[in-house]
Amino acid sequence: MKSRRSFSTGLFIYIGVMKKMPILLSLIVTMGCNANKTKSLSTDTVAVDTIKKISMVDSAKLMLDSSDFYMRKGVKKEMSVEATRTKVGIFMDKFFNIYGQLSPADTAEVYEYRLKSLNELIDLQVEQTKKESNR
Repeated sequence: MKSRRSFSTGLFIYIGVMKKMPILLSLIVTMGCNANKTKSLSTDTVAVDTIKKISMVDSAKLMLDSSDFYMRKGVKKEMSVEATRTKVGIFMDKFFNIYGQLSPADTAEVYEYRLKSLNELIDLQVEQTKKESNR
């Protein structure tokens, strides 16, 4: 009998809560919608700025990578000097246009990336010179 009484008491509480549930849900939804309107405007602005920042930095790095690709071909004598200069010049012009639009923090990041890639190109040039001198 005791278990029946606790079951009926639990059922009574459950039914009482269920009657009030639509009211609670509508209040929660209303409060959530109002809060999201104010947050979404600032979040969207931050998201767009962040995406623009990331895409500008990535675009600058992509231009450097493209330039490095042709520089490597030039160092390995797979392309003529004139063809290398033409291809590299195109990408470096685009790079400097993007680079001029970056913030100082992003400029430092891209500059560090550029120095790293230049060091790799110098190492490649040294290796190529050693190979040519051994012939």
